[in-house]
This record gives sequence, structure tokens and C-alpha cells, in this order.
Amino acid sequence: MLESWIFPPQIVAAWGRSSSSGGSWGDDGLLYITGHDEKELYVLRRPKSGFTLDYVTTVDVPFEGQSWAWDRSVPGERVIYGISRARQEVIVARIPTLPPELLR
Repeated sequence: MLESWIFPPQIVAAWGRSSSSGGSWGDDGLLYITGHDEKELYVLRRPKSGFTLDYVTTVDVPFEGQSWAWDRSVPGERVIYGISRARQEVIVARIPTLPPELLR
């Protein structure tokens, strides 16, 4: 089944004049997305009704937006790789498991 949603207004506002730089579904069923400039992953959930994704939380990451991916090679590990344009580096980061109350 094909579905489509829109981003919450507060997330779009956080991007300023840019847009989402990409995203991917986590092993917890939530959507993790970045903008272009902030060192943040925005965590979203599919809405129970309507078409606007529900904001869950923001996770700090050690790279500024753009170009990141989950490393799904080790089950149970929540590792991502991101690119720092400013430092011209690939950075490895662990993403914490979210508390159960945020997963509902």
C-alpha cells in the first residue's frame, strides 16, 4: 500500500530555507530525518489519523545534517554513519534506544 505524509510545521520551520536531507525508518518503526545544517535527527511517527507525521523527539548527532545512513549489519546495534562537510569526515554515531513512552 502506498502512503504519503507531510512533515510537521515545527520541523519544516527548523530547516529554514532548506529541506529535509533524507531519512530512514529505524528498527523501532519510527522515521528518522535530518535537515541540512543542524546536528539533529528528528524522529517522527506515522499519524493515527490525518496526513501530518507526528513529532516524537529530536536526537543530537555529531554531524551537521545531510548524508547519513543506518548500519544494519549488526542486529541490536543502533549505529549510523554521517558526513561532516565542515570537517570532511565520515562520523560514526550510536543512536540511543528511545524510552518506551515515546514508542507508543
